[in-house]
Amino acid sequence: MKRILSILALAIISLGAVAQEKRMAVVEFSTSYLRLKPDYESPLETQELMGTVVEIVGEQSYWREVVTPQPYKAWCTDQGLVEMNADELKAYEQAPKVMFNDLYGHIYKEPSMDSQTICDLVGGDILRFSRKKGAWTEVLLPSGEKGWVMSRSIKDHKGYGTKKHLEAIEKYGPLKGGRMAIWRILRCNPFCKGGYDPVPEKKR
Repeated sequence: MKRILSILALAIISLGAVAQEKRMAVVEFSTSYLRLKPDYESPLETQELMGTVVEIVGEQSYWREVVTPQPYKAWCTDQGLVEMNADELKAYEQAPKVMFNDLYGHIYKEPSMDSQTICDLVGGDILRFSRKKGAWTEVLLPSGEKGWVMSRSIKDHKGYGTKKHLEAIEKYGPLKGGRMAIWRILRCNPFCKGGYDPVPEKKR
Protein backbone atom coordinates (compact mmCIF):
# COMPACT_ATOMS: atom_id res chain seq x y z
CA MET A 1 0.00 0.00 0.00
CA LYS A 2 2.81 2.41 0.94
CA ARG A 3 4.55 1.65 -2.34
CA ILE A 4 1.39 2.44 -4.31
CA LEU A 5 0.94 5.72 -2.45
CA SER A 6 4.58 6.64 -3.13
CA ILE A 7 4.15 5.94 -6.83
CA LEU A 8 0.98 8.04 -6.93
CA ALA A 9 2.72 10.89 -5.10
CA LEU A 10 5.61 10.83 -7.57
CA ALA A 11 3.16 10.80 -10.46
CA ILE A 12 1.31 13.83 -9.07
CA ILE A 13 4.58 15.70 -8.55
CA SER A 14 5.70 14.88 -12.11
CA LEU A 15 2.39 16.05 -13.55
CA GLY A 16 2.65 19.25 -11.52
CA ALA A 17 6.14 19.90 -12.83
CA VAL A 18 4.98 19.42 -16.42
CA ALA A 19 2.00 21.70 -15.85
CA GLN A 20 4.24 24.41 -14.40
CA GLU A 21 6.76 24.32 -17.25
CA LYS A 22 6.70 27.67 -18.98
CA ARG A 23 6.04 28.03 -22.70
CA MET A 24 8.80 30.22 -24.08
CA ALA A 25 9.30 31.68 -27.53
CA VAL A 26 11.57 34.05 -29.44
CA VAL A 27 10.29 36.87 -31.66
CA GLU A 28 10.90 36.04 -35.34
CA PHE A 29 9.67 39.22 -37.06
CA SER A 30 11.93 42.27 -37.31
CA THR A 31 9.22 44.11 -35.37
CA SER A 32 6.35 42.25 -33.74
CA TYR A 33 3.33 44.43 -32.93
CA LEU A 34 1.58 43.32 -29.76
CA ARG A 35 -2.09 44.14 -29.35
CA LEU A 36 -4.34 44.58 -26.36
CA LYS A 37 -6.70 41.85 -27.59
CA PRO A 38 -6.38 38.97 -30.11
CA ASP A 39 -7.75 41.07 -32.95
CA TYR A 40 -6.03 43.03 -35.73
CA GLU A 41 -8.32 45.98 -35.01
CA SER A 42 -7.35 46.02 -31.34
CA PRO A 43 -5.11 48.91 -30.18
CA LEU A 44 -1.37 48.34 -30.12
CA GLU A 45 -0.05 47.70 -26.61
CA THR A 46 3.69 47.55 -27.36
CA GLN A 47 6.18 46.07 -29.81
CA GLU A 48 9.12 43.70 -29.54
CA LEU A 49 12.12 43.24 -31.82
CA MET A 50 13.52 40.11 -33.41
CA GLY A 51 15.44 37.96 -30.93
CA THR A 52 13.43 38.95 -27.85
CA VAL A 53 12.49 36.06 -25.54
CA VAL A 54 8.87 36.07 -24.37
CA GLU A 55 6.66 33.76 -22.32
CA ILE A 56 3.44 32.39 -23.83
CA VAL A 57 0.65 32.50 -21.25
CA GLY A 58 -2.43 32.02 -23.40
CA GLU A 59 -3.72 31.31 -26.87
CA GLN A 60 -6.81 31.86 -28.97
CA SER A 61 -6.83 30.42 -32.48
CA TYR A 62 -3.57 31.59 -34.12
CA TRP A 63 -3.09 34.36 -31.53
CA ARG A 64 -0.70 34.00 -28.60
CA GLU A 65 -0.84 35.98 -25.38
CA VAL A 66 2.73 36.74 -24.31
CA VAL A 67 4.58 38.39 -21.46
CA THR A 68 7.54 40.50 -22.56
CA PRO A 69 10.70 41.26 -20.53
CA GLN A 70 9.40 44.74 -19.49
CA PRO A 71 6.94 43.09 -18.58
CA TYR A 72 3.91 43.75 -20.77
CA LYS A 73 1.12 41.27 -21.43
CA ALA A 74 -0.33 41.45 -24.93
CA TRP A 75 -1.27 39.43 -28.02
CA CYS A 76 0.53 38.62 -31.26
CA THR A 77 0.14 35.97 -33.97
CA ASP A 78 1.97 32.66 -33.82
CA GLN A 79 3.64 33.42 -37.17
CA GLY A 80 5.86 35.97 -35.44
CA LEU A 81 7.10 33.57 -32.75
CA VAL A 82 9.42 30.58 -32.61
CA GLU A 83 8.41 28.44 -29.65
CA MET A 84 11.30 26.64 -27.93
CA ASN A 85 11.60 24.01 -25.24
CA ALA A 86 14.00 24.44 -22.33
CA ASP A 87 17.00 22.89 -24.11
CA GLU A 88 16.42 24.85 -27.31
CA LEU A 89 16.05 28.09 -25.40
CA LYS A 90 19.23 27.44 -23.42
CA ALA A 91 21.17 26.80 -26.62
CA TYR A 92 19.68 29.95 -28.15
CA GLU A 93 20.60 32.10 -25.16
CA GLN A 94 24.16 30.77 -25.05
CA ALA A 95 24.83 31.23 -28.77
CA PRO A 96 26.98 34.23 -29.83
CA LYS A 97 24.83 37.06 -31.14
CA VAL A 98 25.01 40.30 -33.05
CA MET A 99 22.76 43.33 -33.05
CA PHE A 100 21.67 45.08 -36.24
CA ASN A 101 23.01 48.61 -35.95
CA ASP A 102 21.41 50.48 -38.87
CA LEU A 103 17.94 51.99 -38.82
CA TYR A 104 16.69 49.65 -41.56
CA GLY A 105 18.07 46.86 -43.73
CA HIS A 106 17.68 43.30 -44.95
CA ILE A 107 18.94 39.76 -44.53
CA TYR A 108 20.06 38.37 -47.90
CA LYS A 109 20.04 34.78 -49.09
CA GLU A 110 23.60 35.10 -50.42
CA PRO A 111 26.46 37.47 -49.48
CA SER A 112 25.43 39.97 -52.16
CA MET A 113 22.98 42.87 -52.23
CA ASP A 114 21.80 41.58 -55.60
CA SER A 115 20.58 38.30 -54.08
CA GLN A 116 17.09 37.54 -52.82
CA THR A 117 16.09 39.14 -49.50
CA ILE A 118 14.91 36.83 -46.72
CA CYS A 119 13.42 39.49 -44.44
CA ASP A 120 13.81 43.08 -43.35
CA LEU A 121 15.63 44.31 -40.24
CA VAL A 122 15.34 47.32 -37.97
CA GLY A 123 17.82 48.74 -35.50
CA GLY A 124 18.08 46.62 -32.37
CA ASP A 125 17.17 43.26 -33.95
CA ILE A 126 19.15 40.36 -32.46
CA LEU A 127 20.60 37.56 -34.62
CA ARG A 128 22.75 34.54 -33.92
CA PHE A 129 26.25 34.77 -35.36
CA SER A 130 27.42 32.02 -37.72
CA ARG A 131 30.57 33.12 -39.60
CA LYS A 132 32.20 35.95 -41.51
CA LYS A 133 33.02 36.04 -45.20
CA GLY A 134 34.75 39.16 -46.44
CA ALA A 135 32.49 42.16 -45.88
CA TRP A 136 29.56 39.90 -44.98
CA THR A 137 28.44 37.98 -41.90
CA GLU A 138 26.27 34.88 -41.96
CA VAL A 139 23.56 34.97 -39.30
CA LEU A 140 20.71 32.79 -38.08
CA LEU A 141 17.14 33.91 -37.49
CA PRO A 142 15.37 32.55 -34.37
CA SER A 143 13.82 29.87 -36.62
CA GLY A 144 17.31 28.71 -37.60
CA GLU A 145 17.11 29.97 -41.19
CA LYS A 146 20.46 31.31 -42.37
CA GLY A 147 21.17 34.51 -44.27
CA TRP A 148 23.72 37.26 -44.77
CA VAL A 149 24.07 40.85 -43.57
CA MET A 150 26.77 43.45 -44.21
CA SER A 151 29.30 43.22 -41.39
CA ARG A 152 29.42 47.00 -41.06
CA SER A 153 25.70 47.04 -40.18
CA ILE A 154 26.03 44.83 -37.08
CA LYS A 155 27.98 44.71 -33.83
CA ASP A 156 28.66 42.20 -31.10
CA HIS A 157 25.69 41.97 -28.76
CA LYS A 158 27.15 41.89 -25.29
CA GLY A 159 25.17 41.17 -22.18
CA TYR A 160 22.57 38.94 -23.84
CA GLY A 161 20.63 36.67 -21.48
CA THR A 162 21.60 36.49 -17.80
CA LYS A 163 25.02 34.80 -17.64
CA LYS A 164 27.12 37.96 -17.29
CA HIS A 165 24.47 39.66 -15.16
CA LEU A 166 24.47 36.77 -12.70
CA GLU A 167 28.28 36.69 -12.76
CA ALA A 168 28.39 40.37 -11.74
CA ILE A 169 25.92 39.78 -8.90
CA GLU A 170 27.83 36.70 -7.71
CA LYS A 171 31.14 38.61 -7.65
CA TYR A 172 29.97 41.93 -6.23
CA GLY A 173 26.73 41.19 -4.41
CA PRO A 174 23.14 42.28 -5.16
CA LEU A 175 23.69 46.05 -4.82
CA LYS A 176 26.91 46.74 -6.75
CA GLY A 177 26.51 43.68 -8.98
CA GLY A 178 22.91 44.65 -9.71
CA ARG A 179 24.00 48.15 -10.75
CA MET A 180 26.64 46.65 -13.04
CA ALA A 181 24.06 44.32 -14.60
CA ILE A 182 21.63 47.20 -15.24
CA TRP A 183 24.41 49.30 -16.78
CA ARG A 184 25.34 46.37 -19.04
CA ILE A 185 21.73 46.08 -20.24
CA LEU A 186 21.49 49.83 -20.89
CA ARG A 187 24.68 49.71 -22.98
CA CYS A 188 23.21 47.01 -25.20
CA ASN A 189 21.75 49.31 -27.86
CA PRO A 190 22.49 50.28 -31.47
CA PHE A 191 24.47 53.38 -30.41
CA CYS A 192 26.99 51.70 -28.11
CA LYS A 193 30.26 50.21 -29.38
CA GLY A 194 30.45 46.42 -29.21
CA GLY A 195 33.32 44.14 -28.33
CA TYR A 196 34.63 41.96 -25.53
CA ASP A 197 33.04 43.06 -22.27
CA PRO A 198 33.93 40.79 -19.33
CA VAL A 199 32.84 41.35 -15.75
CA PRO A 200 35.84 43.10 -14.08
CA GLU A 201 37.80 41.19 -11.44
CA LYS A 202 37.42 42.26 -7.82
CA LYS A 203 40.33 44.28 -6.46
CA ARG A 204 42.12 42.55 -3.62
